[in-house]
Amino acid sequence: MKSLSLLFIAIFICSCAENIERTITLNVNNSVQIPVEYVKVTVTVTERGEHPAAVELAGYESLSGVVNLLRESGFGEDDVEINAGAVSASRVRETPYQFQSTLFFDMYDLDKIDTIRRAVIGEGGTAFLVSSYGNRDEESIYDEAYRSAIESARERANRLLSGEPLQAGNVLNLRENIRENVFVTSSAQMDETIELNLSANLSFVEPMFNKEYYTKAVQFSVEFELINH
Repeated sequence: MKSLSLLFIAIFICSCAENIERTITLNVNNSVQIPVEYVKVTVTVTERGEHPAAVELAGYESLSGVVNLLRESGFGEDDVEINAGAVSASRVRETPYQFQSTLFFDMYDLDKIDTIRRAVIGEGGTAFLVSSYGNRDEESIYDEAYRSAIESARERANRLLSGEPLQAGNVLNLRENIRENVFVTSSAQMDETIELNLSANLSFVEPMFNKEYYTKAVQFSVEFELINH
């Protein structure tokens, strides 16, 4: 994991004549890089036409083709979440009826993303989107970064207090403001890595996907008790 970049924004020291309790508060803005272990994929199947029955039939044929392709490639029933789809009408299009369905699944074999993408489009998929990234150890990586950020905030507070007979003690309060820059979508969660089976009908495509890390923000305000040296 690459090193974290830290930005300490605000400092607040409180001391009251009637109360000997003294504190220092720092706002911390952290960014942790997490290795991409798997991606969440969203596939859309769309068919348009002038007759609703024909549009629905064509849509389900394309959907069936995509689902069968994924099954043959190694995805089990529980690995793919399928929105069965529906036909809708619009007066503003030349082809007034539209069938649309969406599939969600996770891919761990990142070198085969573009191979699956091309095959899915060939079977009737109209959109193939890598909607987010994941790592099964994300929580522990995040927690480690969080603890590291608190200790870095403590070191920063002590540097600011250099020359004073005080130092940062126990954490009295934490206020969180956590935001992720990863779009999250519902998807079937796979407990084990799937080994994709590239059949003779699924020719390998040289991968262009090269993302190694995704970032998660660690933002909080930490209040330390001030104690004498």
